[in-house]
Amino acid sequence: MDKNDVVHSGSSPVWHPWKDKNGVPLAPTFLHNHKIFSSDGKLLFQVNSHSELCETVARNGLFLLCYDLLDTREFPYLNEFLGTKGVTPFLSKTRGMPAASIRFSKKNGLLVSSQGWCFEGPPDEICTKNILSIFKAFGYQASTPASLSEKLLKLSLPEDFKIHGPSKRVREDVLAAHTGARIDTARSKIFLKNAYEYDKNKAYLFQSRLVPDPFSSPVCCQETPLEEALGYATGLWKIRLIYRRMQGVEPIVWKGARPVDGEILERWLWSEELRDCLVYGYGCERILEGWAWRFLSDFMVHWSDFLWQLFSMSDEEPQQVKDILKSMMVGLPGRFLRRPEKLMLVPFSEKKLGDIPLKLHWHAAEDHVISDWLMRPIPEKNPTALVHIGSYIVMKMRQELYHTMAGIEAAGGTIIASYADSITAVGGERYMEGKIGKGLGMWKGKLFTDVYAEENRLIGVVADPYGWDGKIDVRAPGITLDQRVGLLQQYSKLRSGHAYTM
Repeated sequence: MDKNDVVHSGSSPVWHPWKDKNGVPLAPTFLHNHKIFSSDGKLLFQVNSHSELCETVARNGLFLLCYDLLDTREFPYLNEFLGTKGVTPFLSKTRGMPAASIRFSKKNGLLVSSQGWCFEGPPDEICTKNILSIFKAFGYQASTPASLSEKLLKLSLPEDFKIHGPSKRVREDVLAAHTGARIDTARSKIFLKNAYEYDKNKAYLFQSRLVPDPFSSPVCCQETPLEEALGYATGLWKIRLIYRRMQGVEPIVWKGARPVDGEILERWLWSEELRDCLVYGYGCERILEGWAWRFLSDFMVHWSDFLWQLFSMSDEEPQQVKDILKSMMVGLPGRFLRRPEKLMLVPFSEKKLGDIPLKLHWHAAEDHVISDWLMRPIPEKNPTALVHIGSYIVMKMRQELYHTMAGIEAAGGTIIASYADSITAVGGERYMEGKIGKGLGMWKGKLFTDVYAEENRLIGVVADPYGWDGKIDVRAPGITLDQRVGLLQQYSKLRSGHAYTM
């Protein structure tokens, strides 16, 4: 460690090394109609109450897959179950209750939602066998793909490596500054004759191969000159930018109203995006503060290589196995970006400001019911999540989207939209030559005809190289089934009229 590096008070405990039980200590099973079946479909147990469920799962050490842990149709005794001593629910603001651990007579078991393991619908023998094959391939078991992915990363590091989680000050600044995936929305309701979609191959897996060094503390900087700030390997800076309105794709996305030319704006930026802004034409009025890393590290390369190797060999594997591997690739950066809080289950009668009602029938949005319980956010003691690594990985993909879109425009193309790790464009194919391929970090190109784009939604016919009619493909993240139906109806009207916008 350099003598000028600053180790801050409140540093978190060591993230690595750690100890965990290898193998598959809990037997993967599945629940159907109050019956528990083994991975080969044999009936093992019948459970008709919360006490029978707890005792059976814990005494027999089961990893019990269920469809919806918050569905009273699957668990009519749910409210009693949640209040049972020894039951610890794993709660999520976005996924309800993806898992719950059970301890009974000093033995342990686990209830797990099959949806968290990339399986739509109630779990069955096939789902259970697929998950068991994943556990055997990695030699470890976990309640979620993201958790298993983190175990894989730790296994790839030497035992004597020690990583301190970021200090409270670093963590707070990174989380406050963090911006999610880049999304450039299309002009409302445009209909195109042809358009290309470019999709980055395993984007976050590729972007994780060189990140801020986790083995040394960042340097705390105040009122740093621009030249000095950009002299570090990377950094996260609170900066006052002078906005310049130029032609073409902008290096960063501005939320809300577009700034006025010459306006001074205050924003946190990583060094890489700051450089892009300066090249584009923005000015730097002042750097107020920041965190700087002297080195970049390839400590995630072995994790990246192993997951990529498994995925490359998965052509003959079931789709669920492929989807689990993809989930592990994106789940780890997301796990790093967790906020330092946990959700505690409390009775509704003890409601306080900030508590979140726990809804039943989580997977049936039209049938949500408020339970007798609440989720209460509480500060997590000694969090160790590597938030700066997660934020940096997401930033690198935003930056690559910008460079690629700018290159397509320079080659005469028009950008229609972007979303996280994909771009929709008309023209500019010359720039993408040599960038298309099947390798890690290359781009996949797909030609669509009769393309309808609206905001971050895309629907079109995948062009068939043999001249046959292609299939309709819908890219519409975050919308309901009714909205998807309406999108298809709108698309059918436009196709029948051939009212192309471009």
